[in-house]
Amino acid sequence: MRTNFIISIATLVLGVAKTFAEPDPNFHIYLAFGQSNMLSGDIESQDKNVDSRFQMISTVNDCGSRRLGEWYTAVPPLASCNAGLGPVPYFGNTLVEKLPKEIKVGVAVVGIAGCDIQLFEKDRYQSYEHADWMTYYIDEYGGNPYGRLVDMGKIAQKSGVIKGILVHQGETNNGNQDWPKRLKGVYENLLTDLGLKAENVPLIVGELVQSDKGGICGGMNNIIQTVPEVIPTAHIVSSEGLEQQGDGFHFTSASHRILGKRYAEVMLSILDGTTPIKQGGGEPDKDGYYFHNTFENGAERWENRGYASVAQSKDTAYKGNGSLYCEKREYNWSGASRSLSSNVFEPGKEFSFSAVVKYDEGPESQTFFLSLQYNDDSGETQYDKIAIVKVTQGEWVQLANTNYKIPANSSNLMFYIETEEELSSFYVDEAIAAPAGTKIEGPNSGASSSSSDNTQCFAIKLGYSCCQQTTKVVYEDSDGEWGVENGEWCGIPSTTSSSSCWSSALGYPCCTVSTDVYYKDNSGSWGVENGDWCGIPN
Repeated sequence: MRTNFIISIATLVLGVAKTFAEPDPNFHIYLAFGQSNMLSGDIESQDKNVDSRFQMISTVNDCGSRRLGEWYTAVPPLASCNAGLGPVPYFGNTLVEKLPKEIKVGVAVVGIAGCDIQLFEKDRYQSYEHADWMTYYIDEYGGNPYGRLVDMGKIAQKSGVIKGILVHQGETNNGNQDWPKRLKGVYENLLTDLGLKAENVPLIVGELVQSDKGGICGGMNNIIQTVPEVIPTAHIVSSEGLEQQGDGFHFTSASHRILGKRYAEVMLSILDGTTPIKQGGGEPDKDGYYFHNTFENGAERWENRGYASVAQSKDTAYKGNGSLYCEKREYNWSGASRSLSSNVFEPGKEFSFSAVVKYDEGPESQTFFLSLQYNDDSGETQYDKIAIVKVTQGEWVQLANTNYKIPANSSNLMFYIETEEELSSFYVDEAIAAPAGTKIEGPNSGASSSSSDNTQCFAIKLGYSCCQQTTKVVYEDSDGEWGVENGEWCGIPSTTSSSSCWSSALGYPCCTVSTDVYYKDNSGSWGVENGDWCGIPN
């Protein structure tokens, strides 16, 4: 009897152990939240053929036969009965296709069309003022979409392991510079409430419809691109080339399928170690560039700056068949822009920048600026000139600086092209960023230096860097004195004299009479004489 009793107890213990088994490490779970593009797009028959390894946890109750908090094969809709396709179905489909067969994928999706990010801020959602029609959809999530996502996350953790968080939101917050910080707050709250660590759970953020595809909120992508500066474990999913439904906001179903695959590709690169979860810095590509925009495939992350319109053009190009066309400019500072990640373009470090420009209508010549907008350490917006070049109508001319230093303690970097006075439409091609000292090929080069000291450096005009430390003359020719740093030739700057000044290295004369400062940048103070820019000697 005693032996049988012990066996019975042992059997009971084993049964209890099975009932409370550890979560399956091969069940990868992803939380997803956002607004209408997280759940828009018509669902077609091709979208309903889903591998049973791809599961969804119902985040609403009584959606057909689905019950809140229970698992089902992830046949869309995934957020609610009223939802459309969104990117998550093809995110999951792609993962189960690419991952080993023993891996399952589960998702929990919460989305509210038209909502502000405030609806996901756990301490502020109750004060969110929303349209009456939105009440029904919020109530589907118990009146608290963020809380519902956390609750479903906790249930999901009993079955598997949360591997990442997906978000597609921002149209309602279009232009809000504080959006990345608010998103960080939501992300950190999710991590805390679910007992997760950022280094194990990346945030994957999708771009909105691009401006060159008719996106009304395309400019928001410049802000979205800065998220990794605020959240080191965040990664951006490009929407380049994706079509919209015609309303300027929502992707087509075909675009959602591609966008979902792009989300998956980012996550797969993290899982296989190709892309580390913690982003820090960036390396040039195989051609030695941090970016190289040829505009053969669209606007390639360029947006309008202010009152202007930008789009790919096939009318003319410096190289290839495409360029970027900027038109409908209302101010001289309205132009074409591209955000720069400070994870790559680190403040205080030097880089080589170049872009080729041309205009066909307007004055015989005009001055173009390659500029930088940034926030200083106090959060104030500041501006600097990377390169200044006079352009002749109808000719491609290069704006370039081989050694431009990103201002120290700067953030929210925006690289843009503007003009001094005229509002002419213009073309941009071959926009490139490369390591400091890189000579980038271009027509009628307008190379310039970011040096702000009392020296001139002839080497900049020749495509070489200025010596930063050495004063040892290794070679001398008609151009000047040459030294060697880091195994490369560099020009030894000569002290400014009464007959020359720093602007000579930039292709501009020295001011001989004027001492009135019209503009200041990293190079020095600029005046105007005889209708042209001149450098005021220090």
